[in-house]
Amino acid sequence: MPRQTLHQMYDALVEPYLEYCCEVWGCMGLCQCDRLQKLQNRAARVITYCEDYSTRSANISQDLGWVTLENRQSKLLAVSVYKCINGFYPEGISAMFDSTASVHSHNLRGSSNNIFITRPHTEAGKQAFSIVE
Repeated sequence: MPRQTLHQMYDALVEPYLEYCCEVWGCMGLCQCDRLQKLQNRAARVITYCEDYSTRSANISQDLGWVTLENRQSKLLAVSVYKCINGFYPEGISAMFDSTASVHSHNLRGSSNNIFITRPHTEAGKQAFSIVE
């Protein structure tokens, strides 16, 4: 198959799952994240017909214009937090974030623009959507 056709198949069949579920997969362990990254790297090798495993996956992905799943997750989380703060998400999700000014009355520089983050008590809680640092 031509490279363009393989790329279109990836865009239609694989990438939507990575985009749509990225925020949810953020709380997975490193082992599971590595498995997803390896899947994306393998897809890049198939699309580019690169069977030479001495070529770095990062170079192949860069050639295709792809970012790592970690970078994709960071970007999508930032967009989601922005949407929550500005009221583009449903009230239930937007209510997870409070401004620092609504939590205490200390006069801090720019406290009205900062997000108050409650400190989690578990490792799983540190990976939750509402805990964005």
